[in-house]
Amino acid sequence: MYLIIKHLHMTFALLSILGVIVRGALAIKHHPIMQQKWMRIVPHINDTLLLITAITLASILLLNPLNHSWLMTKIIALLWGPVPFCRGNDGLNSKHQRCRHPSRFGQSPFTVRLREGPRSRVIYGHT
Repeated sequence: MYLIIKHLHMTFALLSILGVIVRGALAIKHHPIMQQKWMRIVPHINDTLLLITAITLASILLLNPLNHSWLMTKIIALLWGPVPFCRGNDGLNSKHQRCRHPSRFGQSPFTVRLREGPRSRVIYGHT
């Protein structure tokens, strides 16, 4: 049973890494397939299965995060990972700045405009 769960976990981890790379490349090229619903759902299913197999492995091996620093590091990274780098247009940033969560679908983390109007200039990212 342990080997089956271990190999499933490694497979889901590999699929997750490959998925990020492929989705990033497709997003950079603005491929229309990125707009399809299944492209947003499949990564969540894979990541959920990856997490389930990880918890199963930890329970089979009786691993305690307090005794294994590498496991605690993974748990902290899992909890911290979805936190965006900035808060968006909620009054804390200027109206000229738009924030996005980086790494998912290869989008730039932010876009900054220097001026409003037809002569505006984009410093970094897409508008």
